[in-house]
Amino acid sequence: YIGCGPFGHTETKPNNCQHWGIQGYAEAVTALKQAGIDFPLIAAGGVGLNDVADLLKTGIKGVAVSAAVNKAEHPAEAFKQFYNLL
Repeated sequence: YIGCGPFGHTETKPNNCQHWGIQGYAEAVTALKQAGIDFPLIAAGGVGLNDVADLLKTGIKGVAVSAAVNKAEHPAEAFKQFYNLL
Protein backbone atom coordinates (compact mmCIF):
# COMPACT_ATOMS: atom_id res chain seq x y z
CA TYR A 1 0.00 0.00 0.00
CA ILE A 2 0.93 3.65 -0.33
CA GLY A 3 0.11 5.91 2.62
CA CYS A 4 -0.23 9.57 1.70
CA GLY A 5 -1.23 12.74 3.42
CA PRO A 6 -2.01 14.69 5.34
CA PHE A 7 -5.67 14.67 4.44
CA GLY A 8 -6.32 17.61 6.76
CA HIS A 9 -5.21 19.08 10.06
CA THR A 10 -3.79 16.42 12.32
CA GLU A 11 -3.35 16.44 16.08
CA THR A 12 -0.85 13.57 15.99
CA LYS A 13 2.23 15.47 14.88
CA PRO A 14 3.01 18.98 13.74
CA ASN A 15 3.47 19.54 10.04
CA ASN A 16 3.27 22.36 7.59
CA CYS A 17 2.45 20.27 4.54
CA GLN A 18 -0.39 21.23 2.26
CA HIS A 19 -3.54 19.22 3.01
CA TRP A 20 -4.56 16.80 0.28
CA GLY A 21 -8.30 16.95 0.88
CA ILE A 22 -10.78 14.87 -1.11
CA GLN A 23 -9.60 16.33 -4.43
CA GLY A 24 -5.97 15.46 -3.75
CA TYR A 25 -6.79 11.80 -3.15
CA ALA A 26 -9.04 11.64 -6.20
CA GLU A 27 -6.21 13.01 -8.33
CA ALA A 28 -3.68 10.60 -6.81
CA VAL A 29 -5.90 7.56 -7.44
CA THR A 30 -6.42 8.67 -11.04
CA ALA A 31 -2.69 9.26 -11.55
CA LEU A 32 -1.83 5.80 -10.19
CA LYS A 33 -4.37 4.17 -12.51
CA GLN A 34 -3.11 6.11 -15.51
CA ALA A 35 0.46 5.09 -14.70
CA GLY A 36 -0.57 1.44 -14.42
CA ILE A 37 0.43 1.31 -10.76
CA ASP A 38 -1.69 -1.17 -8.85
CA PHE A 39 -1.09 -0.30 -5.20
CA PRO A 40 -3.84 0.48 -2.70
CA LEU A 41 -3.74 4.10 -1.58
CA ILE A 42 -4.32 4.82 2.12
CA ALA A 43 -5.39 8.27 3.36
CA ALA A 44 -3.67 9.49 6.51
CA GLY A 45 -3.41 12.60 8.63
CA GLY A 46 -6.44 14.30 10.08
CA VAL A 47 -9.02 11.79 8.84
CA GLY A 48 -12.25 11.85 10.85
CA LEU A 49 -15.31 9.63 10.81
CA ASN A 50 -17.20 12.16 8.70
CA ASP A 51 -14.50 12.02 6.01
CA VAL A 52 -14.44 8.27 5.38
CA ALA A 53 -17.42 7.95 3.01
CA ASP A 54 -16.21 10.74 0.71
CA LEU A 55 -12.64 9.45 0.79
CA LEU A 56 -13.77 5.95 -0.20
CA LYS A 57 -15.60 7.45 -3.20
CA THR A 58 -12.22 8.63 -4.52
CA GLY A 59 -11.02 5.04 -4.86
CA ILE A 60 -8.69 4.88 -1.87
CA LYS A 61 -8.59 1.53 -0.12
CA GLY A 62 -8.44 2.60 3.50
CA VAL A 63 -7.49 5.16 6.09
CA ALA A 64 -4.80 5.36 8.75
CA VAL A 65 -5.95 7.10 11.91
CA SER A 66 -4.37 7.84 15.23
CA ALA A 67 -5.75 10.88 17.06
CA ALA A 68 -9.29 10.18 15.83
CA VAL A 69 -9.22 7.00 17.91
CA ASN A 70 -6.63 7.65 20.61
CA LYS A 71 -7.94 11.08 21.57
CA ALA A 72 -11.62 10.12 21.32
CA GLU A 73 -13.68 10.15 24.49
CA HIS A 74 -14.35 6.43 23.93
CA PRO A 75 -11.46 5.06 21.82
CA ALA A 76 -12.87 1.53 21.48
CA GLU A 77 -16.16 2.91 20.14
CA ALA A 78 -14.33 5.23 17.73
CA PHE A 79 -12.33 2.26 16.44
CA LYS A 80 -15.53 0.26 15.89
CA GLN A 81 -17.08 3.14 13.99
CA PHE A 82 -14.10 3.43 11.64
CA TYR A 83 -14.07 -0.34 11.18
CA ASN A 84 -17.77 -0.40 10.28
CA LEU A 85 -17.38 2.43 7.77
CA LEU A 86 -14.51 0.67 6.03
